[in-house]
Amino acid sequence: MTDTCIYCDKKNVFTDEHVVSAGLGGDDPAWMLKDCVCGNCNTKVFSPLELKAFRSSPIALARLFLQPKTRGRGGQTGTPSIQASVSYYEDIATALLLEQELGPGGRPVLLPQMVIVSSKEMQVFVSDAAKGAKFIEQVKQTLSQSTLSLVEKVREGAVSLFYATSIRWGDEKGFFQDGDRTEVSKPPTDGLWIEPLDFPSRPNVEEEFKLPPRLFQRSGGQLVCRVASTAHAMALASIARTDLTSITIPASAVPKEVKGGQVRQSLNVDLTAWDRVRTKISINLCAKIFGLDLVRRPEFSSAKAYALTGKGHVLTVPSTKAHLIAPMFGPALDHHHVFIITASKAQDVKKTGLAVFSRLYGGPVEGVLPAELPIDVPLPNKPIFVVVDYHAQRIQQMTTEEYAAFAVENAASYLPS
Repeated sequence: MTDTCIYCDKKNVFTDEHVVSAGLGGDDPAWMLKDCVCGNCNTKVFSPLELKAFRSSPIALARLFLQPKTRGRGGQTGTPSIQASVSYYEDIATALLLEQELGPGGRPVLLPQMVIVSSKEMQVFVSDAAKGAKFIEQVKQTLSQSTLSLVEKVREGAVSLFYATSIRWGDEKGFFQDGDRTEVSKPPTDGLWIEPLDFPSRPNVEEEFKLPPRLFQRSGGQLVCRVASTAHAMALASIARTDLTSITIPASAVPKEVKGGQVRQSLNVDLTAWDRVRTKISINLCAKIFGLDLVRRPEFSSAKAYALTGKGHVLTVPSTKAHLIAPMFGPALDHHHVFIITASKAQDVKKTGLAVFSRLYGGPVEGVLPAELPIDVPLPNKPIFVVVDYHAQRIQQMTTEEYAAFAVENAASYLPS
């Protein structure tokens, strides 16, 4: 049926689908799939899947450093980010590991935080007076509540579970637990998050930096206790609430430039999410270049199910074979992704294997085989190149000859050819 979604095969309202994900710089109006992908698949499945994949995938750091902008929520321009499990800055002056996030271009950004530096002292670290004042005010508003939820995120395989523990303020004993730790479908929006004191040590280096408990605020607004246990979180919240009245940041405070420190980071890589996104892009490219009738064929069913649900399967090209096709890409290109779509004989001589190879951010070549088709299905006998300028958000389709000339002109200045 031609009036159903090519992914879920249901009659839902269609929305425009980017052939190459907007988050990869593919926000080119000429490269949209129209009237074939439903809003449910597009918005409820693929959008959060891409967000997860791009922030915790093998290309996350390259995207952060090399891509200046992306398409944010509601079509607004945003900046790439990553989802690090921990991200610290080595503060040489204090010998502390401080909470930070890598901003656009990989620039470290210090997060506002209150750190227990001794049994009698809590120290505040902020990037500037205005942000510091907002942080203190947010902490005051959160901790002044009579009851509060401590929220934990626990990963079990590919699934993330959320747990909440209710705590109550008692004037004499501070915060105390006021209910069992229970699983919740949605974390409370005004809760206090708990994360462990994970210490990403550098190999073969004697440890000189300390990682004491702290209360900090992520750029998204969440308040987080980095502690060893729930009991320690209640103790830290109690200390912070008691001391908040004495904490002030003068508006005249001048930021001190921090020099010489290094960044430590741990990144949880979600390979399944990344493989599903690669599969979806491969199917989209086939739909755009060869037409919707092709991807509606039953041979694409398993790949589409895998992209949509994670079930089913998709064939990937072994690294040895992907390595063999790498010379077709030529030198790495400045601010361009390259896709190559090829058709060749499959193991079953009565079928043709349709493969989509990609090199993103000048990295390694990866390949997906979304379908094996009967040999009587007309497919091109020459490779098709699709080039994405992720700075200009522009996509071009090229022949082998056109791409060869283009690659010479745009060879990367940041990588050896």
